[in-house]
Amino acid sequence: MERRGLDEELSRYGRRVARTLESFLERKAHELESVNGWGGDLTERLRQFCTAGKLIRGSLVLLTHDMLSFERTAGVTAPGCEAAAAAYELIHSFLLIHDDIMDRDRLRRGMPSIHYQYQKIVERITGTNGLHEGEGLGICAGDAALFLALELLSCETTAGCGPANTMKILLLWSRELSRVGVAQMQDVFFGTRHKEASEADIMSLYRFKTARYTFSVPFATGSILAGSDTPVTQALLNLGERFGVIYQLVDDRIDLFGEAKKTGKPIGTDLQGKKQTLLHYYLQRFATPEQKRRISEIFRKDRITEEDIAYIRREAVETGAVRRVEEMILKMKKESEKMLNALPVKEEYKRILGEILAHGVTRES
Repeated sequence: MERRGLDEELSRYGRRVARTLESFLERKAHELESVNGWGGDLTERLRQFCTAGKLIRGSLVLLTHDMLSFERTAGVTAPGCEAAAAAYELIHSFLLIHDDIMDRDRLRRGMPSIHYQYQKIVERITGTNGLHEGEGLGICAGDAALFLALELLSCETTAGCGPANTMKILLLWSRELSRVGVAQMQDVFFGTRHKEASEADIMSLYRFKTARYTFSVPFATGSILAGSDTPVTQALLNLGERFGVIYQLVDDRIDLFGEAKKTGKPIGTDLQGKKQTLLHYYLQRFATPEQKRRISEIFRKDRITEEDIAYIRREAVETGAVRRVEEMILKMKKESEKMLNALPVKEEYKRILGEILAHGVTRES
């Protein structure tokens, strides 16, 4: 399948997720406005924030459902499946909103991050620094997104797909997202540079902070909605983990070598946030003593400059750190392809998943 065909396929699913999100948030706006003026404001900001993204996770829920149940459902997706997909996008937004606060990122998806939007509102109204209040309002917005997601899942997915499937999904999400929280704690602590993280520490972080919630959980959610048996769901969890680790490794590459106009966020945020990535691990491991000294100086800075980023880029290539990461990406790609070929699904869907994998390796945003 050509890239354009993949874009069209995922966009088709994404539009369905967006429509479900917009309809749900429009209904909730009237209810939350009865609490106070923040209610309508919140739902509109969440609508803009959610639909500004690629809606990949929700699309993967629907794609997996269709892949595993096409013959039984004659290609018709139950409305409850779309509700589950939309709910998962709200979960994703909840995590991103809080992540931006922790990472002090002011830009997300080409627009001001949610907490920064609120900071500017406070400053415009009060004339004082609104950093603390903006972060507080952002935390509340993220919390609301989480509980709205649970309401959407509980009500509309149960109505469309039955309480048994809803309970399985709720258990899956609860188990996996609690792991995301614990992994995020590790990521925050790594930023203190109290000690250098090991390769095993970093790979564990990648699996549980990003990989499983980005791919494994949407795959497994779609599998549950399709009524698949446990071995198929487990196979998709394992496959998704590899897809997701590749995604994170490429994300690290983009953060250092990408372009802000393509990514929708500043370049070098990992450096600025003192993130202990696998790229940084290899850079430290293979650097000369002089290179290590300069790299350490850069990571101790409060503000990373374009010159610093350019230096890290050069040394990441020169030391072979980039090459080692690329080798790991290709190794995991081959493992993923082998697992993908073993899935009991039609060749059409194997091609789609293969194209998603290929794009994950070469993407620039």
